[in-house]
Amino acid sequence: MDAAGYDFCLFGPKCYSYLAGEADARYIGGIERDLVRIASILASRYRVAFLTFADADTRRFTTRDGVDVVPVYDPEAGLPKVRLLHPRLTSMVMTARELKPRVFIQMGGGEDSLLTVSAARASGAKSVFLIGSDSDCDGQHQLVYSGLERALYRAALPRFDSYFAQTDAQRSLAQEHHGIDAQVLRTPSVDLGFVERGQDVRSVLWVGRIDPIKRAEWLVDAAAQLPEVSFHLVGAANASGDYDAAIERKARALTNVTWHGRKNLDELRDLYRQATYLLSTSIQEGFPRTFLEAWSTGLPTLSSFDPDGVIAEHGLGLHYHSVDELVTRLSASDEDYEQLSQRCREFYENYYSDSAAEAALLAAFEALLA
Repeated sequence: MDAAGYDFCLFGPKCYSYLAGEADARYIGGIERDLVRIASILASRYRVAFLTFADADTRRFTTRDGVDVVPVYDPEAGLPKVRLLHPRLTSMVMTARELKPRVFIQMGGGEDSLLTVSAARASGAKSVFLIGSDSDCDGQHQLVYSGLERALYRAALPRFDSYFAQTDAQRSLAQEHHGIDAQVLRTPSVDLGFVERGQDVRSVLWVGRIDPIKRAEWLVDAAAQLPEVSFHLVGAANASGDYDAAIERKARALTNVTWHGRKNLDELRDLYRQATYLLSTSIQEGFPRTFLEAWSTGLPTLSSFDPDGVIAEHGLGLHYHSVDELVTRLSASDEDYEQLSQRCREFYENYYSDSAAEAALLAAFEALLA
């Protein structure tokens, strides 16, 4: 592989499974899917490399979209107190100097941000930060669990050259808490195909990472009160612990909850198309890929989080604030369900389809090459 002189280099250490098309992704998250989608769009016009974790099961290869995948370091390698410096930072710098990218791209808060700006500066590249969650810019950074990592992230954040947000709310938070001027940029989402569906049988789909901030216990609480409603839970924890074990145990104890575990996008497509509603119970999000995938099929959303207020403004479902409110909605009938479903599809087509968003994304990144 001739790896010199790339236009863009994306750093997504947990993205290997998505890039390799593995049916059972090792890590679950919207950031991983977003970055892979952006890489494939950029590769239609530019030379693109993608840096990921390296271990015994990873290899260098080129995706069918033309993205060169380069494993860069094993997350378990090195001594606990110094592995950030070696092999992580040293590997990033060496690889960046080999690839010679013009622009480095990274998404989501954490030590990855420090590694990205350091590698970019060492190789003379520009650096771009993509805000992945409101937590990245709200000043609290709840998704960065280690105090040391939060400190490293806060030190790295102002050193990027450019910033992109998913929503106006994120742009405002970044300005308020960090003095950062971010540009709002929509990332096109895959079109899973509109399907007409009935609401005679209520089927609620939940998709996500099993993590306290996703608050899957709200699904369990609602399901216990609604035995006539079928709930489908898709997801897993990135690192198993007491929380996800308790959620799985409680979910499996309910006869109206189906525990699916991990599913790839092809399997998710069928679940989206069979459901009546997509359920989100998160405390905090960015702009979830699951929303866009669901809306592309005409699947309305019941969500505890409303990015930029689009659910309420465009009539895409329900923005609820408690389990009781969710139970009340699921207990009632939607007389305008067909229109509700159609509005979801229209919103997707107007704002997040390839035809609506891809040109703007390419133009925004092309400007970084100037």
